[in-house]
Amino acid sequence: MEITDILRAEYIPQIAAIEKEAFPDTAWSEKMLLDELSNPLAHYFVCVKSDVVLAYGGLHEVADEGQITNVAVKKDKRRCGLASKILDAMLEFAVSAGLFELTLEVKESNFAARALYKNFGFTETGLRKNYYGGIENAVLMTLALKP
Repeated sequence: MEITDILRAEYIPQIAAIEKEAFPDTAWSEKMLLDELSNPLAHYFVCVKSDVVLAYGGLHEVADEGQITNVAVKKDKRRCGLASKILDAMLEFAVSAGLFELTLEVKESNFAARALYKNFGFTETGLRKNYYGGIENAVLMTLALKP
C-alpha cells in the first residue's frame, strides 16, 4: 500500500465511487474530479494497493492556507487508519509548502470525522447553517500550523 500525491485520471472512477459511497448527498461527480487534474491549486493524496484506490483526500492551496475539500475511505476499509494516513500526508505537504493553517467543513452529524480531526489538533471554529443540501449544518474546523 502506498500513498501518492499524484492524482491520475485512471483513479477518478474509483475515487468517484468512494465519493458517492461516503457522501451520497454531496458527492463530487467524475467531471468535477477530472477538472481537479488541471487545477494548479489542487493537491490530492491517494492510498492505493494493487491499483485499487482505498482512500483519498483533496486539498486546495490558496495563498498561504489550505482548504481540505474531501477525505474519504472505501467502505470496507474504514476504521483501519487510512484516513489518518491521508491526513498525515496532507499535513506533511502543508508544512513543507509553508502553509499557515488548514481549514475544512464537516457535517455536524459526522462525529467520527470530527473526532479524527480533533485528534489531529483541529478546533471547531464556526458553523454554517444548513450548508449541506439546506438541511444539515457544517462545522468549520481549523488547524494552525507552525512556521
